[in-house]
Amino acid sequence: MANLRKLLFTAQTKIASEQEYELTNYLFNEQGYNPLIRPVANVSEALRVDLGLCMIHLIHIVWRDYQLTWDPAKYGGLKVIRVPHSRVWKPDIVLFNK
Repeated sequence: MANLRKLLFTAQTKIASEQEYELTNYLFNEQGYNPLIRPVANVSEALRVDLGLCMIHLIHIVWRDYQLTWDPAKYGGLKVIRVPHSRVWKPDIVLFNK
């Protein structure tokens, strides 16, 4: 029984890994994603970036990158992937005291 569970877990992990690989390949290679380009559909469009701070720590920063969207049904229901921060666009942040 333990061997069957191990086999099923290994098979599920492999399938998930393959789907994550396919999705990452689609987004970053086939679509030609460039982290140097601001993620908006139209250059005149503003990009909303929400930033949360606590004393001296950056707590969270959120924005929507329209270039990194996909149909989860095509990738086994995969809705979230993790990629190195160097592979995606990041907003320039400048803090100042009013």
